[in-house]
Amino acid sequence: MTRHTTSRRPAIALAALLGLTAAVIAQVGAEVGVTDGPKGVVVNTRNGKAYAAFPDLGIVKIVTGAAGPVVTLKTGANVKNLTLDPRSGRVYAMNRGPGTISVIDPDTDAIIDTLKA
Repeated sequence: MTRHTTSRRPAIALAALLGLTAAVIAQVGAEVGVTDGPKGVVVNTRNGKAYAAFPDLGIVKIVTGAAGPVVTLKTGANVKNLTLDPRSGRVYAMNRGPGTISVIDPDTDAIIDTLKA
């Protein structure tokens, strides 16, 4: 089952869904130079990855499991909304600055396309 989550406290939702501690989430935030955490989070329970948008930096962080690697993708200015396609596992990141949508492949953790919004 694929679970989607959006809340006022997405970092806490991310931690709960992946069994992570708040300290791990804070570390990911500190790693990218922010203190208030991500603004949008989706979790793909099929592959155990969570995707978190950091709008001020124009990046999406991908976390695999509780102790897995963290991948950083440069998507576009003011990336906020993330949507998970449950069939393909692809994540769509809405970049409000340039008015584009970055398509993220779940297997390669790479941006495979950029669409005009």
